Amino acid sequence: MDNPKIIASRSPKNEEKRRRKRELLKTQFESRQITNFEQVFDVYSKSALAEGIYISFYTFTNKKEDPGQFTLHDISRLANLFNLEFSIALDFILTQFKTVKK
Repeated sequence: MDNPKIIASRSPKNEEKRRRKRELLKTQFESRQITNFEQVFDVYSKSALAEGIYISFYTFTNKKEDPGQFTLHDISRLANLFNLEFSIALDFILTQFKTVKK
């Protein structure tokens, strides 16, 4: 679910593009084709994702580098952004523990 204040400042054309991107990513998440954030960023910008889950770009970047920082609330918002079952979003974040470079 998008922040109403942010939506008011967007053009309908750009919002339609984001909606289509979210639908594409939803399909890819559900079929388990998305396994890391870089694949998400190929379609949806990092700043748009951070905005969509209501955290700052800086905070999102830190959480991406250390997935243990994602809260259940963050994961719930990720699921809501892409209209996913919570378990799919949770599995995605858990997978990030294996893919993050240490």
